[in-house]
Amino acid sequence: MSIPLVIFLFAWFVFLVIFTFLALVSVVQMLRFGVAGPGTYLSTVTFLAVTGLVLGGVGLYLAGVDWNATLDIALTPLL
Repeated sequence: MSIPLVIFLFAWFVFLVIFTFLALVSVVQMLRFGVAGPGTYLSTVTFLAVTGLVLGGVGLYLAGVDWNATLDIALTPLL
């Protein structure tokens, strides 16, 4: 049985959309309900910067993947 890798890419995009929505909610809550001061803004900027770095790194890695390949799964029983 083989699974095309592109299915994992679509699943990653779905999870990315969910993460984007939750991150937007988190940023709005941090800025609206956080204690007004530089610590709130610093933590928000740090959160967004780390998120951007991680997503950028993952995007660079995923750009080099051959999405036409398949993942072969052997269905033989283990004895």
